[in-house]
Amino acid sequence: MSAMDHIEIRTLIDRYSHYIDRGRYADWVALFARDGEFAGGEGWHAVGHEELTKFTQRFHDTILKNYLSMQHFFTNVVVELVDDNNATASSYALVVVSEANGWRIHFTSVYDDQIIREDGAWRFRQRRITRNA
Repeated sequence: MSAMDHIEIRTLIDRYSHYIDRGRYADWVALFARDGEFAGGEGWHAVGHEELTKFTQRFHDTILKNYLSMQHFFTNVVVELVDDNNATASSYALVVVSEANGWRIHFTSVYDDQIIREDGAWRFRQRRITRNA
C-alpha cells in the first residue's frame, strides 16, 4: 500500500466523523460506494445512496434530537490493502454526546470496513459496527 492510499483511507474515516457529527449528510453519503452498506446494528442498516440518505434523516430525527451535539472519535486504525482497488480497515470508536449537564460517553465500538476505489476515490463498500458490551 502506498503512503498516499493510507492517507486517503484514513482521511475517509476521519471525514465520516466530521460529516455525520456536523450534519453534512450529503457529504457523509458520498463517502460510501454507490452500493455501499452501513450496518450499525439495532435496526440501523442501509444499502445504497438512497437508503443512506434516508438513514441520515432518521438518525437526525431520532438520535440527535436528544442531544446538544455528538462526536465520533476513531483510534487504533489498522488499514490493509487487499489489492489495488480494495482495502480493509478496523478501528475503535468512542462516541460522546453533549447534554445540558455536560459531555458523556454514549458508546464504544469496533468499526470493520470494506473499502473500494470507485471513480478514482476510496469509498466505504461496507461499514459494520459492533458495539462493546
